[in-house]
Amino acid sequence: MKLSLIIRDQEFLNAFLEIAGRSSQDITIEILTGIEQGAEYRHSVKKDGFMYVTDYDRKEFISICGQEAGENGVFLGEEGDEQDNSREFGPFSMFKYERTDHLLADIRFIYGVLSGEEQGQDVEISRMSVFCDGDEIAGLDFCNGLARQIVYLCGCSVLVFPLTHIIREGMGNQGVSQNFKRMMYHISSGKAISASAFFIEDEYGVHHFRIPGGTNPFCDMSAREILGVTKCISDRKFDVVIFHIGASCTKQAVNVIRSCGRRFWLHSSGESDPADGLPGRILGEKECSKGLVSLDYKDLQGYREIMSEESIREILSI
Repeated sequence: MKLSLIIRDQEFLNAFLEIAGRSSQDITIEILTGIEQGAEYRHSVKKDGFMYVTDYDRKEFISICGQEAGENGVFLGEEGDEQDNSREFGPFSMFKYERTDHLLADIRFIYGVLSGEEQGQDVEISRMSVFCDGDEIAGLDFCNGLARQIVYLCGCSVLVFPLTHIIREGMGNQGVSQNFKRMMYHISSGKAISASAFFIEDEYGVHHFRIPGGTNPFCDMSAREILGVTKCISDRKFDVVIFHIGASCTKQAVNVIRSCGRRFWLHSSGESDPADGLPGRILGEKECSKGLVSLDYKDLQGYREIMSEESIREILSI
């Protein structure tokens, strides 16, 4: 992603540069001294890959830099813009005082809309699934803990993919919901979009889909949309994808479990035998034991063992 910044607010600029510098994505930043220099450069994403980000007034910017520059610009102000989900060109307006990391993720999304899909390569992804017999909060905690350990110990790029009916830890607010709908529009209509638009990286280096809390939109997606999301995962070159299924063992979720090399079943102490418990019921007696790690919710020693460096490297076959 290549950004041309024309920012008058020096404090904001410093905070933005700090967040961008910590990002795992390759970002090229050009800092211009004023709106007149923007008129001189006349960037566009299609021409030279640069997109303008500015806190100047939209009308003033366009009057000096031109309409094409405006259509390749993100304008930061006191309020955002509730835009049509099908919109494919600017100018785009965003709330300037959103959390800086969320703002950067929004800017990535807009850049993806303007630039189109990044060319990805077929890569081998380590797929894991986490399902349980009821306590989905414990399941989510386990997913996040496992992902953080993999990032910390092995330096891998990890995505936590939610397949529970309810998402309890959403990434953002209503504006994020609008962006997600726009992304789904692009996928379902066959339009290209940058893979980086889908994800946000948390403070531990773990990636998550940029969707708000509430009903999980992945539970009601068409096959074409799911394939589009899967393609984006491959293009993003994640080393590990952890599917958080929780207790939502739908037909789609069971197929995901079957496709995973590692499966983690979190259970209560009364459900210790996989063949007699949930794995046997949904996968069958022969299939349930393949790559399955069984863990009692309350077994802290077992939890620590799974999260150990030796265990993590064995799970990843490193």
